[in-house]
Amino acid sequence: MLILFFCLLLPTPNQLQPSNQLVVVASVDTLAMIVREVCGKRADVYSLVEAGKDPHLAQLTPSMVEEFSKAVLFVSTGHLTVEDKFVESVARPAGMEVVSLQDYLAEGAKLSKLPGVSGKNLHGYWLEPDNAIAIAWAVAHRMSTIDPENQSYYLGRAKLFEERVGELKELLAATSAELDLEGAGAVVCLPAEAYWAEALGMNVVEVLKSEEHVTPSPEKISRIASLAKEGKIRYVIASDMAYSLMGEYIEQISSTTGLRVIRISVFCSSTKYYTDYLAYNAGLVRASAKTSSLSETTLSAPAAFSIAVLSALVVIEAWALLRRRE
Repeated sequence: MLILFFCLLLPTPNQLQPSNQLVVVASVDTLAMIVREVCGKRADVYSLVEAGKDPHLAQLTPSMVEEFSKAVLFVSTGHLTVEDKFVESVARPAGMEVVSLQDYLAEGAKLSKLPGVSGKNLHGYWLEPDNAIAIAWAVAHRMSTIDPENQSYYLGRAKLFEERVGELKELLAATSAELDLEGAGAVVCLPAEAYWAEALGMNVVEVLKSEEHVTPSPEKISRIASLAKEGKIRYVIASDMAYSLMGEYIEQISSTTGLRVIRISVFCSSTKYYTDYLAYNAGLVRASAKTSSLSETTLSAPAAFSIAVLSALVVIEAWALLRRRE
């Protein structure tokens, strides 16, 4: 809940304002953060589904149709029902350009597999840094065809984004090395968290909740406990969304197995831009991993996590002060 509190304190520009700018719509807020990095001052970027809302449950509303019908580009994840309905009801009739999963794959994005789950993992793939870079290039190339006079602007910003993400990947690598996360076994609570585990060089061994609206079974929890006892799992990676859905299971697993909990944010954004989001999560990973062991002896889990969030906010503020954005 604390992450959601901080998110509410920060501006989330999801309400369309009168403007002469081009309008671009992304399906989810974390995807919109990438798009804003590319479009800069040349376009106003909004998200179809508000930050903090589960996009799998989102429905196309009349207000969405009215607000975003004049957008020049729709940026889709390619696996949500609300996206399909928006394309069919709004984007296609309006002649709106659309970029989606196939465009990102063409730019080098990669989908991973989850243990014990068939098919590729489509949940949260845009959160992974290299995939975010691929998405940025897909958006830059499409915006260059929509607004050819500013082609060099979009391509330049995509290049700058790639460089900034590269710097933050180095920060993640340093964090992973410091905390000895490289190659460490982890259980992720939700499929989207697997991409963050991979970004940290961790090995995803188990998924606590691989299907929507399915409560983790006693057999699954028992298996995780056995893997922890065997030393094959050392960490639980839990997002804000995971805690909102099954916080009691996460705390139960951590307390009974001694596994440390690494916290990340995927449910809502605490900033407008992906690079700031990446910096925030890097700080959150570092702080939560350190305070997790402390909470076992001197602090309650909520108190330890409060420290983690505050530490992450310090990281993001430092990053914001060091960078310049046009």
